[in-house]
Amino acid sequence: MSDLLEEIKEDIREEQLTKFWKSYGNWVIGGVITILAGTAIGISLQNWKASKLEEYSQKFNAAVSVERTDHEQAEKIFEDLAKTSSGYAVLSKYRLASQAFRKGDLAKASEHLKAVEGMSFSDDIYRDLAKIMRINMNVSADNKDDMIKQLESLTKEKNPLRALALELKGILLMEKGDKELAQATFTKLLSTEVAAPAFLERVKALASQTKQP
Repeated sequence: MSDLLEEIKEDIREEQLTKFWKSYGNWVIGGVITILAGTAIGISLQNWKASKLEEYSQKFNAAVSVERTDHEQAEKIFEDLAKTSSGYAVLSKYRLASQAFRKGDLAKASEHLKAVEGMSFSDDIYRDLAKIMRINMNVSADNKDDMIKQLESLTKEKNPLRALALELKGILLMEKGDKELAQATFTKLLSTEVAAPAFLERVKALASQTKQP
């Protein structure tokens, strides 16, 4: 596999982990969960007392504030919050996955993301994002056919993460050595998706790799 492909795969990993927190990590403001239309974590806040939500909020914010100076304490708080049936469980698992990834522990990061996939109280988009991130961390594993199969439901039209899922499917096909199907996947992605210019340039770079001997 070329150095370019490896660089692109690493860019995807970094983007998914860092952009998630830039976009969603500050939802918790002043002890209140801000629900954004169309992307809300799918839980009924009516079933939770305000005092409990405030407690979770304070704990989460405390963990974030000491994450760099007291990693073990922050991790313990995130682990405790991850045991709750609340939006903070999802946020905490993503945070733990991010920590593990930065330490180079892909197995642990994958474990945290797999846990998000199984959180039935979370909205589909967060379970799907966790699946994409987990699979991308393991693109060099042997079970590529299984990972491609796991992505199929995410590549359907109207899925908000369809573009990322198609890109990852193409990378897995390239890893398998199936350049023809990979090229077809990237071509489909470029012809049907409206995405950021940087994303499209990356896909074009990937597609060009499928034409090389």
